[in-house]
Amino acid sequence: MLYSEFCLLHSVFSILVAASPHYEIHRDLVQKWKKIILDGSADLFSAKHVKGDKSNTKIVDELYKQIGQLKVENDWLKKNFKFFNKPKMISPEYY
Repeated sequence: MLYSEFCLLHSVFSILVAASPHYEIHRDLVQKWKKIILDGSADLFSAKHVKGDKSNTKIVDELYKQIGQLKVENDWLKKNFKFFNKPKMISPEYY
């Protein structure tokens, strides 16, 4: 990590510590966040975080499958709701 990046992060976290009472965040929690960011900043944007995309594609595929199923069910209900709610007397404007 470059010195300028370290200074920037340090100033951001100093501001967070100062603003933490207003947002009801304990300053120790902000310090823990700072430690996590500083310890893991070297590989924060590296390829190690990209490998999680495989699990995301699995979830996305499942969600698209559910969306398709719900769309089919919704279309079926729209179609059959008209069929079951026909008026008792047949009127020409209904058809």
